[in-house]
Amino acid sequence: MKKIFLALLLGCFAFGEEICGYYILEKNDTGNQTIVEIFQKDNQYYAYGFANTDGSVSYDENNPNEKLRGRPLRGVVFLWGLTKEGDEYDGGKIYNYANGKTYSASAKLEGDTLKVRATVWTFGKTLIWKKLSDEQVEQYLGKKPNLQEVINTIPEK
Repeated sequence: MKKIFLALLLGCFAFGEEICGYYILEKNDTGNQTIVEIFQKDNQYYAYGFANTDGSVSYDENNPNEKLRGRPLRGVVFLWGLTKEGDEYDGGKIYNYANGKTYSASAKLEGDTLKVRATVWTFGKTLIWKKLSDEQVEQYLGKKPNLQEVINTIPEK
């Protein structure tokens, strides 16, 4: 019995924590925060926003694709293509709605903090996302879109 328990315990540490779940982003320029979900599909990780803490709706005003300008951002994938490499996630892309630009992305989970790094060459910015408990996210789940609708917004590579 002790051997089984030890094997399970070591197995948990060997695989590390997964980044899937709900997070609250840092405050934006207006002081608002967004609730996002990270999910896994085909061994890659994706994130989309589905609620603002103040109840407002955000729009994609600066998209380089004119057909997508003005769309509501609820349920739109903005982080895609991350793959797990050890205890880090790399090889992804992140779209910045504020300026309409896309950057390379990587991430690392440290406790309940996900550090998402957006870079162009060697220059970049680290974003701090805080993982939410089930109780913390519960009030926002009514705004969560159907996952198939979200998957349909994954950008092409």
